[in-house]
Amino acid sequence: MKRLVYFLLLTACVLGLTVPAFAIPHPTVLCQGNVCGGGGPRNYYYDISVLPEEKFTSFGIGVHDPVLANYANMMTPAGWSVTINELDPKKPQWTMPDDPFTAHGQNTGGPSGLCPYTLFWWDPIGMGLQQANFGFNHPGSPHDVGWVVSGVRESWALPVGTGAGPVHSPVPEPGSLLALSSGLLALAGTFVRRRG
Repeated sequence: MKRLVYFLLLTACVLGLTVPAFAIPHPTVLCQGNVCGGGGPRNYYYDISVLPEEKFTSFGIGVHDPVLANYANMMTPAGWSVTINELDPKKPQWTMPDDPFTAHGQNTGGPSGLCPYTLFWWDPIGMGLQQANFGFNHPGSPHDVGWVVSGVRESWALPVGTGAGPVHSPVPEPGSLLALSSGLLALAGTFVRRRG
């Protein structure tokens, strides 16, 4: 009986040390995009790492452009998938706060709005990584956004782009939005004329 108790205690200690570390990582998210002050190989570039005994299985950032094809030269870890998710206001854990542009290393005034979408990478196998780089090119100007790494969120009280604070992602230019809406209106007009 004594051996069983020791075995159960040892098992609980081992599980207590390994399972939470895997389930709740301590991420460092460095924003190194070349349009926002970094030296990365993409306009928007993120270096994610966790502690040596941890792994992460997903990474997401707030974005405004819902068209995945507009994110060129996508950098995704081998075997991972990427998608754009529309945010559901009923699920506040997925809300992605945003704010105007703040330089790396500076503190933002706090989020002033919400991104309507999340650019989301995930590991379908669930093996996880200790370190990985994510990135893409996009013509939009940078602004401050929130991120999530395996359920762990940014802190808006910390400096932008340096580890635990917000990062940058593109916001469509007003001209791009106008061109997109004009194109959609023209397409709708063509569709209506053909049906009539």
